[in-house]
Amino acid sequence: MIVNNSGIDPENITSQLEQAFKERVNNIEKSIALANNAFERSIQIKNKSLIAWSQAHLGYFDMILSNHQSSLSHTQAAINHFEKDNDRAGLALSYFTIGSINYKTDNYHLALKFLSDSFQMYQDVDDKLGQSRTLKAIGSVYEFFEEYDKAEETYQKCIDISITIDDKNGVSNALNPLSGILIRKGQIDQALKIIKKSIRLKKITNDQRGLGFAYYGLGKVYLAQEKYDLAKKYLEKSLEIHATMNELVGSMMTLNKQGQMYYQTKAYDKAKKLLLSCIQKGKKSKHFLITHKSYWHLYKIAKKEKDHQSALEYLELHQSHKEKVINKETKNVINSIQSISRLELLEKETKWQKEINSKVERKNKELDSFVYKVSHDLRGPISSLMGLFDLVKYDVTDAKALEYFEIYNRQINRLNGILMDFLNLIQIKEKEIQNEMIDFESLVENCLSSFEYHENFDKINFEIRIKDSISFCSDKSTITSILQNLLENSIKYANTKNAAFVKINIHELGQGVSIKVTDNGLGIKKEHQKKIFDMFFRSHQKIKGTGLGLYIVKCAIDKLKGSIEVKSRINQGSTIQVVLPKV
Repeated sequence: MIVNNSGIDPENITSQLEQAFKERVNNIEKSIALANNAFERSIQIKNKSLIAWSQAHLGYFDMILSNHQSSLSHTQAAINHFEKDNDRAGLALSYFTIGSINYKTDNYHLALKFLSDSFQMYQDVDDKLGQSRTLKAIGSVYEFFEEYDKAEETYQKCIDISITIDDKNGVSNALNPLSGILIRKGQIDQALKIIKKSIRLKKITNDQRGLGFAYYGLGKVYLAQEKYDLAKKYLEKSLEIHATMNELVGSMMTLNKQGQMYYQTKAYDKAKKLLLSCIQKGKKSKHFLITHKSYWHLYKIAKKEKDHQSALEYLELHQSHKEKVINKETKNVINSIQSISRLELLEKETKWQKEINSKVERKNKELDSFVYKVSHDLRGPISSLMGLFDLVKYDVTDAKALEYFEIYNRQINRLNGILMDFLNLIQIKEKEIQNEMIDFESLVENCLSSFEYHENFDKINFEIRIKDSISFCSDKSTITSILQNLLENSIKYANTKNAAFVKINIHELGQGVSIKVTDNGLGIKKEHQKKIFDMFFRSHQKIKGTGLGLYIVKCAIDKLKGSIEVKSRINQGSTIQVVLPKV
C-alpha cells in the first residue's frame, strides 16, 4: 500500500471512482460528488494519473446529464494525460464520452469514429463491460439511420458479450432498443417478451435510469398494439423517471412518443403541448433528430386541423432539422459499414486516405507544373506588349488613342503581376529550403528600394527597428517574399490623406524571430479578416492588386513552419506579426 505524506491512499481514490461509476445508474448526483472528491484528493497528492481518471469520470457523468461543454472540458484534459502515458483504458472511456456527446448532438459521423475507436481500445485492454456499452451506442447510431439489420446485429453482439461477464444491465440496455426493431418488423409479441425481460433485469440491478428507457420501450409496444391506456401508463412512468434522473434525451424520446400517441387518438391539443415541450428540450440539447420527428407530427396535426400556414411552417422546420442530421458524409460512413466490419473499415479507410492524399499531391504537382509553364511561356509575349506600349507613347499623339493604350497598359501590367505572383508562389512551394544567416537590415533596405517608384512611397514615413544582436538562419528568398508582400500591402493600402507611416519591427522572440509590420492605412473590415489569406481575395476592390500577396505570405510562412497574426481596424490601420522558428 502506497500512502503519501498527506495520509491519502491512492487505492482508496481508485475505489471511490469505481463506486462513482456504479452509482451512475440510480444517483448521478452522488456519482459526481464522489468523482469531484476523488479529483480534489488526487490533486492533493499530485497523482497525475488519478487526476486524469477523475476528470474522465466527471466528463462521463456530465455527458449523461447533457452538460456537453463541461464534459468536453474534463474529457479533453484527461485525454491529454492519457495520450502521454499511452493509457488505452483511459482513452477508451474518454473516446466513449466524446462519441456519446456527438451521438447526442446528432454528429453521427464523428460519433461513429470515436465510438469505434473506443471499442477497439476496450478490446485491446480486454474490457468486456466497456465493449458492451460501446456496442450499444453504435447500435443506436445505426438505428437512427434506419440501418436496422446492422443495428440488430450490433445489439445482439452487445448482449452476447454482456452474458459472458454476467452484466445484466448490458443485456437489458440492448434489449430496450431491440424491442423497437422487432416492432418495426411486425414481431409485436416477441418485442413485448424481451422488453418485459429488460424491465425485470433493471429492477434486479436497481438501474433507475435504464428502467426509464425500459418503460419507454414497453409504452412503444402497447402503442403498436393500440392499447392506449397501457401505453399512456408506461410512457408517463418513463417520463417521470427521466425527469427525476435529469435524462434530457430520454425525456425528449418519451414526450415525442406521447405526442404521437395523442395524435393517433385525435387528442390534438394534448399532442401539440407534448411535442412542443419535446422541441423546447431539443433546443437546449441541440438534438435535432428527435426534434425533426416532433415537427413532423405537428405538421400532420396542423394539416388535420386545416391550419395551412402552421402546417407549412412545421414542414419547413421538419425539413431543416432533418437536413442537419442526415448529411452526405454520415450516410457515406453508414453505407460503408453495411458491408464491412469496423476493423476492415479502419484498414480500408487508412488505405483510401493514403490513396486520396497521393492523388491530391500528384494532381497539385501537375497543376503547379502546368501553371509554372504557362506563366513562364506568357512572360515573353507580355514583355513584348509592355515594350510595345513604350513605343506607342513616343509615336502616337492622338489623346484618345493614348487614353485607350493607358487602359491596355494597366491590364497588361496587372496580368504581368499575376504571372509574377504565380511564379513566386510555385517557387516557394517547390524549392528546397537553404538555410543561411539572414541580414535583416540589408533585406529590409532591398525590399523598400524595390518600391521606390510606387505612387504612395514618397508619402509614407518608414520607421525601421531591428535589433543588432539577431542571429537567425533560414531560407533567404522565402523570407524576402514574406517581407516584400507585407510591405507592398502596407504601401498599397496606405491612407495618404493622413500622415501615413509604416513601422517595421524585427526582434528575437523565444526560440525564433518576430517580424511585425504596422501601418495606419485603410485597414481591413472585421468580416474580411478571415478571408485575407484566400487566393485572389481583395478587401478593397478599388485598390489595384492581384489578390495573391497575403496568400503567398501564408504559403511561405507554412513552408517555414511559422505563424501569422493579423490585427486591423477599418480606417485605422493594421498590424501583421509573423513569427518564424529557428532552424
